[in-house]
Amino acid sequence: ATIRWSNNQKEEDITMKRSAKLIFTIIIIAFLTGCTTVGAASSWPAYTTTEQTGYYAYGSHIYALENKNGNLLWQFPKEADRARQYYAPPAIDDELVVVGDYTDTLTALDAGTGTKKWDFISAKDRYIAPALITDRAIYAPNTDHYLYAVDRSGSLLWKFKAGGPNWTRPVSDGELIIYASMDHHVYAFLPEYALESLSMDDDGSRTLVTNAEWTTDLGVAIVADPIIYDGKVYVGTINGDLFCLDAADGKTIWTFNDNGNVNSIWSS
Repeated sequence: ATIRWSNNQKEEDITMKRSAKLIFTIIIIAFLTGCTTVGAASSWPAYTTTEQTGYYAYGSHIYALENKNGNLLWQFPKEADRARQYYAPPAIDDELVVVGDYTDTLTALDAGTGTKKWDFISAKDRYIAPALITDRAIYAPNTDHYLYAVDRSGSLLWKFKAGGPNWTRPVSDGELIIYASMDHHVYAFLPEYALESLSMDDDGSRTLVTNAEWTTDLGVAIVADPIIYDGKVYVGTINGDLFCLDAADGKTIWTFNDNGNVNSIWSS
């Protein structure tokens, strides 16, 4: 009888812990949904840097600062446009600074001067995550459920529709583009697709990727940027589970949650 009571008590403790985690997850999701309302926060700034120059997106402006002394090199736009708020950290390379705003516009600037090179305006919702810039293209996740791949001139190459908003930055190992979505899944794509392999979009253009190279369901929403290293993808969920996935096929190598003691994971 004592053993039976102990097991029942243990099961009750586990049930209570799971219930508490479920309630916590619901609260987090409600909070996340509320955060997507314009004006809910002033900004979520982040600093992206090269050896000499750092780029900072805050409120209505993007700033370029000299790292050695903090001097302002340029800002974009010259005058604040209150209709445009930047929440996503800048993505940078030697030539471009790419930032999405809280309406639906992805903007590319000259990294040296801050001069606008182009706007990509096909998205229908907010850019919260930073883009990934490669030599081939720019991969930009949007909360309208799409991942957009555009060329370095701002023209759409392909797009993929997930089952939920996208809050995380894509990563790449040079072979695949990998990103995680709030629809619980981690997806992997080729950097480029032949035109004949793409499906027809609603507007008649052949730009739609319908199947990822691999997909892994982590069971709960993902808002933390994944990282990739040595053939493995590491990504945490808002349920507190840290996953290590094989970058080649998405299979789970191991998970960690300290026996349920880890709560929501928000960071890389």
